[in-house]
Amino acid sequence: MKYLCVECLWAQVPAARARRCITDKEPITCAECGEMLARKVKRCVVNMNKVAYMMVTDLETLKQLNPKRTI
Repeated sequence: MKYLCVECLWAQVPAARARRCITDKEPITCAECGEMLARKVKRCVVNMNKVAYMMVTDLETLKQLNPKRTI
């Protein structure tokens, strides 16, 4: 079975990559489009006091974690 990238619609995706995307419930993309989509997501790792590290992808959540904010 041939898999095509859902972003560029012409690149063939190897079967192993397509199976991984299907099991992780991600869109089936070629390596170039997958890299482009990954660069669009902004992430920040925050060290919490007396808690483990926390990955934040939403700016509003990051603002709420700041105890010294005035607003």
